[in-house]
Amino acid sequence: MSLFIGLSALKASQIGLDVVSQNIANANTPGYHRQNVHLQAISENLFRGQRIGSGVSISHLERVRFSVVEAFLTDSISQFENANQTLFIERQVESLLLPGDGSLQNALDVFFNSINSLAGLPSDPATRGLAVQNGILLADGFQELNASINDIQNALQSQIETEVLALNSDLEKLRSLNEEIASASIATGSPHELLDQRDQTINSIAQRLDVNQLAAGDLSSITLGNYSIQSFSEAVRFEVDTNNDGSISIVYGQDRRELQFSSGRLRALVDAYNEVVPTYREQIDDLASGLIRNFDQVHATGVGVSGPFESLVGSREIRFPNAALVDSGLEFPVDAGRLYISVVDPDGNRTTESIDIDPSTQSLSDIASLLSSLDHIDASVNSQTNLLQINSSTPGYRFDFTGTVETFPDLTNVTGTAIPRLDGNYNGDTNTTLSFEISGSGDVGISDDLDLLVRDSSGNLLETINIGNGYESGSPIKLSNGISVELSAGTFNDGDTFEATLVANPDEGRFLSAVGINSFFFGTDSSSIGVVDRIVDNPDLFAGSLSGDSAEAAKINEYVTLAGQKLLGDGRQDFSEFLSDFVTQVGVNVQSADRLSQNLSLLKSEYESQQNAISGVDVNEEFVRLTQLQNSFEAAVRVIQTSEAVLDELFNIIR
Repeated sequence: MSLFIGLSALKASQIGLDVVSQNIANANTPGYHRQNVHLQAISENLFRGQRIGSGVSISHLERVRFSVVEAFLTDSISQFENANQTLFIERQVESLLLPGDGSLQNALDVFFNSINSLAGLPSDPATRGLAVQNGILLADGFQELNASINDIQNALQSQIETEVLALNSDLEKLRSLNEEIASASIATGSPHELLDQRDQTINSIAQRLDVNQLAAGDLSSITLGNYSIQSFSEAVRFEVDTNNDGSISIVYGQDRRELQFSSGRLRALVDAYNEVVPTYREQIDDLASGLIRNFDQVHATGVGVSGPFESLVGSREIRFPNAALVDSGLEFPVDAGRLYISVVDPDGNRTTESIDIDPSTQSLSDIASLLSSLDHIDASVNSQTNLLQINSSTPGYRFDFTGTVETFPDLTNVTGTAIPRLDGNYNGDTNTTLSFEISGSGDVGISDDLDLLVRDSSGNLLETINIGNGYESGSPIKLSNGISVELSAGTFNDGDTFEATLVANPDEGRFLSAVGINSFFFGTDSSSIGVVDRIVDNPDLFAGSLSGDSAEAAKINEYVTLAGQKLLGDGRQDFSEFLSDFVTQVGVNVQSADRLSQNLSLLKSEYESQQNAISGVDVNEEFVRLTQLQNSFEAAVRVIQTSEAVLDELFNIIR
C-alpha cells in the first residue's frame, strides 16, 4: 500500500512542479493569472479494522482571480480611455488656438489696429491698403481654423470607424474563445489559458466602451452599454451610422438600433464628433458671423475715396427672392425699419429718399421694386445669382446709404425767395426731423427782427437764430447737432417753414448687410468669410468716410468704436473678449480633462496593483513552493524506494 501512496505523492508533486514552473515561466506574461494546485487525501481503506489512508490526489487547479477587483479594473479601463481620448481631442483644438503670430487672436487684433492707424491717416493709400490686406489675413485665419476643425472631425470619423472594426474583431474573438472554453470545459475541465485570453479580450473591448461581465462558471454573458449578449454563438456586429443631422451613431441589428453606452474611447470619439467639435466650430462661426454682420453694417453706410456709387451688387445670395424675407433663406435676419438712400445729382446736391421694409410681408423682389420707384434709382434681383443689384437709372446721378443730410430741403411751405441749404454730418444717436420756421418777414441779412426758429420732432424749440440784420447771407450757421444751414440772399415771410431729415442710422432693419450691399466681407461664417474682390482689387473702395473725402474719417471712427462694442456673448463681450474667452475655455477644458485622466490613471493603476497582488506571480513565492515541492518529490521517491526494498525482502523470503 505504501508504494501506491508514494506514487500518488510523486504524481501530486510532479503536477505541482509543473504548475509552479508554468507560473514562473509566465511571471511577465500580460493577463496571466497565477495557478495553485489544491490537493486532497484519497479515501481511506479499511484494513484489519483500521482505516488507513490511500495517498493524495489533485482536487483541482485553481486560477487565482478576484472577480470584484477584475470588474473594477475593467470599468476603470473604460473610464480612463474615455478621459484620455477626450484629453487628446481637447489638446488638438487647443493647439489651433495658441496665441502668437499666425493665431486668430493676433489676426483680429492686427486688423483693428490697422484700422485704428487709418483713423489717424485717412488719406494715406498705403495705410488703407494695409487695413484691407489685414482684413484678408483675418478672413484667411478664420477659414484656416475652420478647415483645421473640419480635419479634426474627419479624423474622428475615421477613428470611430477603425475602433468599431476593432470592436467587432474583439467580439468575434470573444465568441470563438467562449466556444473553445465550452468545449475544453466539458473535455478537460477549466482551461485557464483560454480564460486568461478571454479576460484580456474583454478588457480590450472595455477600452472602447463600457462592459459589464456576468460570469457563470467558465462561460459569461456581457452587456455593452445597453446591449446584452447572452450567447456567443451568435454573430455580433456593430456599424457606424450617419444620422440626418450629420451626427454619428453606433448601431446594431437589422433594425439598426442605436447602441447606448457611457464610457470608453468610442464614447469620447462619438461625443467629440457629435458635440464637442461642432460646439467649438459654432463658437468660431458666431465670432465670424458677428464680425461680418456688424462690420459690414458699418461699411454698407459709408463710401470709399471715389464717393457715391453708380452701381452696387449684393454679395449674399437669397435662396427664395420672391418669398417674404423671413422665409427667403437669409443667413442674417432683417428687422422691420426704414432704409434711407441718398441720391446725388451731377452737381453734388443730395436728396434723401427712404422706403419702409417689413420682412414678414415683403420679399427681396418687393424691396427691389420699392427702390426702383425712387427717382434716378433702378433695382432688380438677378435671376441667375439671386443677388440684389442697385443702379443709377439717370446718367450723372449717383447714390449711397450714408444718410448724409440732403442739400436742399422741400420748399413747398416757403413763400419767400431765399433758398436754405444744408450741410455737415449729423452727430445724433437717433433718426429725427428738424423743423425750421421763419419769425418775421423781410430780407435775409438786412431786415430787423428776422429769426430762424429751430425745433425738434416734438416741436420743442432748440435754437433761435438771427438771419436778418447782422447775418451775412450765404454763410453757414452751425447747429449743435453737427449740421449747418445757410440761407441765400432773398426774402422770407413770417410763418415760412421747411424741414430737414437727420439720419443717424440709414438702415434701421440691417437690410444692407443681410444682402451684402456695399459689404467689406462676403460669406456668413468661418468657412465662407472673405474680403470682396472689388475692395481687394481697389482698396480705395474701402468705405472709410461719409462724403468720399479721403481726409474725412467719420466711418473709420465707427469701425474703431465697433471693435470695443459688446456685441457678442449676450451683449457681454466684444470680438476680442469673445475669442479670448473661447480660448480660455478650451484651456480650462484641457486642464480638467488632464486632471481627470491623471486621476483615472492612478485609479486604474491601483486596481492593476490589487489584481497583481491577488493574481500575479511572485517569483520569490514560487521559488519557496518549488523548494517545498522538490522536498515532497524527494520524500515521495524515498517512500517508493523504501517500499521497493521492503517488497524485495519479502519476495526473497518467499523464495
